[in-house]
Amino acid sequence: PAMMMPPAMMLRESFNNADRKKTDNNVDAVVKLRYKGSDSLSYTLALGRKNRAASYQERYLWLPMQSTGGLADGFTYTGNIGLDSEVAHEIELGLDFNGSNFTLSPRLFYRDVKDYIQGTPSSNTSAVMLVRMMNMMNDTNNPDPLEFNNVDASLWGFDMDWAWRLDSNWSFSGLVNYVRGKREDIGDDLYRIAPPNATVGLNYDQSTWSARIESVLYSKQDHVSQTNAERQTAGYGIVNLSASWQATSALQLAAGVENLLDKEYDNHIGGYNRVRNSDIAVGQRLPGYGINGFLRMTYEF
Repeated sequence: PAMMMPPAMMLRESFNNADRKKTDNNVDAVVKLRYKGSDSLSYTLALGRKNRAASYQERYLWLPMQSTGGLADGFTYTGNIGLDSEVAHEIELGLDFNGSNFTLSPRLFYRDVKDYIQGTPSSNTSAVMLVRMMNMMNDTNNPDPLEFNNVDASLWGFDMDWAWRLDSNWSFSGLVNYVRGKREDIGDDLYRIAPPNATVGLNYDQSTWSARIESVLYSKQDHVSQTNAERQTAGYGIVNLSASWQATSALQLAAGVENLLDKEYDNHIGGYNRVRNSDIAVGQRLPGYGINGFLRMTYEF
């Protein structure tokens, strides 16, 4: 068994003999400034510092294993007990326009992340040897393992929500999002960054009920991580339909259908199949949801 192989025994002994007690002292802070230029227009400036301590898997995986928690990229990983916390510094600029029939709130942001936690090619010869030996034993072709390490990264982007009221009942509203993430130590993109996307909805409102039909549009994503062998995805669009009824002051009923046209698509930040003997090949992206209906009841007391 793998646990009796010399590389596995070396990994086990190295982990058991290491100082595994770690303490992270992190401080988060946010400063927001707002300037009102007129009755309908205001400007915002936000500065922030955000930390993230290493997760259990990122720090304590001692045997090469596939890491879940949103990764599921097909690589095996080992942790790194000595990881430092991620430290992100962000600046955000925005404005809010509130007209009689139209509102608009765009935001621009830039985030510099020191000690970003990322899987990088492992330099642990025991871990690499173990994966290669397991490939020989099981006739598999798993790639060499990655190891969680601290790198430098940056993210920047734009988001905006807006609304346009046509009359007392009808209105349009929507969202626009764009994010780009890159590693600063090498020329690579960050893993699992959502592609540019937008939502546009037509709303109808009455005093006690409302309805909405919306289109959710995603661009292709070709800025992908080479380190994680991330695959590109094509753009797509789906249609959602929903309605709600305020039955009483305390009771609200809602219903809806998502992906009304049963569009086949791949969600870029969705997972990959890791189960053999499935309709979906191992390593292929899990498809997005088909038609999905829901009913919801909310009662406040």
